[in-house]
Amino acid sequence: MTSPDIQKEIANATAIETINATIKDIGDSLFAIIVEESRDMSTKEKLAITLRYVDKLGHVNERFLGITQVNNTTTVTLKSAIEEVFNKYSLSISRLWGQGYNGASNMQVSLSYVNPDNLFSAFNKEKLIRLAQFYPSDFSTVQLSFLDNQLETYIHDMRSIEEFSALNGIGELAEKMVEMKKDVSYLLVYSIMTLALILPVATATVEKAFQR
Repeated sequence: MTSPDIQKEIANATAIETINATIKDIGDSLFAIIVEESRDMSTKEKLAITLRYVDKLGHVNERFLGITQVNNTTTVTLKSAIEEVFNKYSLSISRLWGQGYNGASNMQVSLSYVNPDNLFSAFNKEKLIRLAQFYPSDFSTVQLSFLDNQLETYIHDMRSIEEFSALNGIGELAEKMVEMKKDVSYLLVYSIMTLALILPVATATVEKAFQR
């Protein structure tokens, strides 16, 4: 019979290996985090942190990162706790998308603008550009100019290719774009799509922790 201590060491080693594999899978991609607050039986505050990202195949993934104890849930404490976990696993805060969440309230609506249903009937170039403007660290002035032209070409291309005519939702669209290398052809558009896929789930806790 394996002793409890050995079982615990095996579980910890497995967890670390899984987390390292997740971080490797994320690579240089941007990601969001989901943070849940709870209390254990001793009424100590806990934060459970989950990573959400789009992998190289266009799949949306949610992977548990860990639980950390905090003394309270003030802005400073939450931010410090999240940064501590990030440092532990060599995750860069700069890759955390939407730290300011200036455009988070627009994100649910933005999903419809990139939705492929009915031959992209809800597509709206101006509103997608407006969305990108909320994230100047990810979309520079020059990139926004390129985005305008890229969106024009993108929507014409999508509506003329049969493989994109019967997709169900933005998730399938992202996967199909990767499959057909359109994520490379329309890099800026794909970046907006990735943002729309990962950011809506960011909780008020995260918004509070990273507000400017």
